[in-house]
Amino acid sequence: MLMSGWGMQRAHHGEQTHWALVTLACMIGQIGLPGGGFGLSYHYSNGGSPTATAPVVCGINLGNVSQGGAEWLMQGSENNFPLARIADALLNPGKSIQHNGKTITYTDIDFIYWAGGNPLVHHQDTNTFLKAWQKPRTIVVNEIYWTPTARHADIVMPITTSYERNDISMSGDYSNLHIVPMKQLVEKQFGAVDDYKVFCDLVKAFGVYDKFSENKSEMQWLEEFYNQALTQSKGLLLELPDFAKFWEANEPLQFEIPVESEAFVRYADFREDPILNPLGTDSGLIEIYSQTIEKYEYKDCPAHPTWLEPIEWLGMKDKPAEFALITSHPALRLHSQLANTSLRKEYAIGDKEPIWINPKDAQAKGIKTGDIVSVSNQRGEVLAGAFVTDAIKPGVVRLCEGAWYDPQEPGKVGSICKNGSPNVLTLDMPTSALANGNIAHTGLVNIKKYEGSLEPISVFTPPKGA
Repeated sequence: MLMSGWGMQRAHHGEQTHWALVTLACMIGQIGLPGGGFGLSYHYSNGGSPTATAPVVCGINLGNVSQGGAEWLMQGSENNFPLARIADALLNPGKSIQHNGKTITYTDIDFIYWAGGNPLVHHQDTNTFLKAWQKPRTIVVNEIYWTPTARHADIVMPITTSYERNDISMSGDYSNLHIVPMKQLVEKQFGAVDDYKVFCDLVKAFGVYDKFSENKSEMQWLEEFYNQALTQSKGLLLELPDFAKFWEANEPLQFEIPVESEAFVRYADFREDPILNPLGTDSGLIEIYSQTIEKYEYKDCPAHPTWLEPIEWLGMKDKPAEFALITSHPALRLHSQLANTSLRKEYAIGDKEPIWINPKDAQAKGIKTGDIVSVSNQRGEVLAGAFVTDAIKPGVVRLCEGAWYDPQEPGKVGSICKNGSPNVLTLDMPTSALANGNIAHTGLVNIKKYEGSLEPISVFTPPKGA
């Protein structure tokens, strides 16, 4: 059984790794057999778990555009582009790129409204991104905290946390195991308001409040979402309480896992009869060779899994730096979320993001655990706290993604990040023209003991006037 996460794909030509994994599973011959074959994303949201017989809670969407009433919300959707290309799009309006067999032309972006995200931390090559972020005339951000992105916005809408508002959710994107009431626990703090309230206030100014809100309150929306699930449950012969009882009980509804789900084997039906149970590919089969991708004629993505030399790697000639940088997910936060909490005390070294280095490399560089080190390449420089460990192989260092960008010289593109944000060092180029994903695990860096003066971390202190 071959199981992969997502990290392997986040590298130059990263699509090839997963394609090769499926090919290897085909060669082994156990696809469609119990305990064999391959699986993806078992690390995430109950991936790989049996799926319960459960209704699905809906949410606010764009409405039924096929029957009218929401066309006004759809304007501009033809200008979509891959998220990992945001800096490229901002810097190069009018540029055309290839994406999954299509040509996409960047529009000229003059106004950004960003709700739910921290792009100044999650996007690669921070210094290039900072230049791109100056291109729009106005940037508005919905935010709970003074993240680096909020600090680089023109307008910040103060948004409630999940403790300050009512909501409804499901647990397990794959398992559908629960429907969960999320009751407000505390009063809204420091003038914060819900996203829904912000958007309702904005659409009033544009004269489309009735269309957007349908004149429903927060609780009316939540009841509608629940009632949609309630309607589905009748077809499943499930006995669910009405919304009032569900909300009053304030307990998750848990659904049964049927025997069929417990015994489910992925691709078993396909293996039994591939004619009657085709897959979602053009041929209906597992495609080790794709005639569709062949037609794209992409130089960076052939029609079958292939090893292609990355833009930077340890085996290249004339290496621009010495060590391979891995920017894996941290254990005690989710991307950049929780980076500003007391959990930081559990992992920070010298009040900075820790960087793992092998003992042999550390000895050669005169580095020991607890030292502050400079990590740099042609894209930028960060400061980090050294952690010497056999858990990382020689020639490789590990600096987790999500550390908040904290420039030593605020407002200066190219400043040292004194908190160790790894995307100051990563490359902003796509995996290939097929997927245009990020390549945050591809890149080389130098590391040395830092001898300069140390400024205190300031990114967790609200800016003046806040």
